Amino acid sequence: MATGLTDAPQHFNCFYKTSTVLYFSVCDAAAGNVFKTGVAWGAGDVKYSLDGSGFANTTNLPTEIATNSGIYKLTLVAAETTGVNVLIRIEKAGTIASKLLYGETSIAADFLSLNTAQAAPAVSAGSSTNTIVLDPLFAAFPDGSFVGYTINDTNGNYTQSKTVTGFTSSTQEITVDSDWFSAPTAGDGVSFLPPVNVTVDASAVWSQSEGAEPSGAIPDNATFGQILRYIKRRFFNNVTQTATTQTVFKDDSTTPLTTESCSYDGVTQVKGKGV
Repeated sequence: MATGLTDAPQHFNCFYKTSTVLYFSVCDAAAGNVFKTGVAWGAGDVKYSLDGSGFANTTNLPTEIATNSGIYKLTLVAAETTGVNVLIRIEKAGTIASKLLYGETSIAADFLSLNTAQAAPAVSAGSSTNTIVLDPLFAAFPDGSFVGYTINDTNGNYTQSKTVTGFTSSTQEITVDSDWFSAPTAGDGVSFLPPVNVTVDASAVWSQSEGAEPSGAIPDNATFGQILRYIKRRFFNNVTQTATTQTVFKDDSTTPLTTESCSYDGVTQVKGKGV
């Protein structure tokens, strides 16, 4: 009789894009279905598939958790759980029958409250306006799933929060309620919070970094953050004025931020809009 893995298919849950440890037993049918110890695993014995794609060898091979235990441990790397559905096929040629492990990935705590045990979703393509594109994570969720949620984009030491107004699963694009203060870039980490009534600690708000320096004149529909960042430059940075032009400089004191026309006819002083 052949040696075989325990026959019942095993189901497991794991976090998306996160290294995961799986345990399974191997039984020796020829010896009365006792645990099979000392299995020598080799390349190709264990394969994985993500969301119905072709099977590929796992990075790691199983190891027996203790001598003569017959219980084996398989460590999947993060790339091997980067899908909604994960299939693990175990087969030891000639002696051990096939076994299928089926797993479903999720995001910790109701799929939106991320924790330190799990890699956060990342930005695939940023935007300087009011959209953001995530890496392939949320395709299984219906369009509109995130409307009303708060999205936090972390760019270095700077975090900005927006309210989600639209989500398209096919493109992974999220639309937020207003333009980003600082353009998200590929690789930024993001997290989500469900709609709740939040009391904000004002001291925490005022202690935040201002973010990226303005690149030019603020738009007509500027946010308060954009307005405050420009006011800082106008009154604290280097400013020069001739008979016709006022120039506000960036923080380096040499690069112009905005210019405004100005004139004086002896009666009325006129200053134009910054450009």
